[in-house]
Order: sequence, then structure tokens, then C-alpha cells
Amino acid sequence: MRRMKTLVALLVVAGMATGCAVGQRKWGSCAVAGGVIGATTGGILGGTLVNNLDDDASDGERGGAIAGGIVGGGLLGALLGHVICDPIAEPVAQAAPAEAPPPSGT
Repeated sequence: MRRMKTLVALLVVAGMATGCAVGQRKWGSCAVAGGVIGATTGGILGGTLVNNLDDDASDGERGGAIAGGIVGGGLLGALLGHVICDPIAEPVAQAAPAEAPPPSGT
């Protein structure tokens, strides 16, 4: 249980640290690719850990670990893919104020 609290605390700190970088980028294909890779890796890692750490793991425990790994890995992978390589959003250009026409001298 202590490990879980430490992991959650680290994820919260990481999320807070990347909060500013996330708002300045456009969501694109890097986030999608990161999510797919993260979900695949998380599912495999979750299933492997349960099989190796618990000698008599039930199918429900394996399924839960795989599902948790898919969700957690997908979210983390999408966030990291977005922060690492999605393009920075272009600032919105504001229209220049119209200049007054030159005075006509008659």
C-alpha cells in the first residue's frame, strides 16, 4: 500500500510539472502514438508483474492488472507523446489597428 501511495504522489507531481507545457501545444498524432504504445506496454507489464509476483494469481487478478496497465500506460503515454513532440500552437494574430487616412489639403 505504501508503494501505491508513493506512485500516486509521483504521478501527481509529474502532472503538475507538465501542466504549463501541455496548454501551449496542439494535440496531434504524437499523443495518439504515445497512447497506443503506452497502453500496449502497460498491459504487457501489468500482466507480467502479476504472473511473476503472485504464485497463484487468479484470472481476475491478471485481468485487473492488464486493464490497469492499459489505462495507466495509455494515459501516461499520451501525455508524454503530447509534451515531447506535438507542435507548439501558433499564437493568434491580432489585427493591426487601422491608421487614420492622411488629411487632405485643399
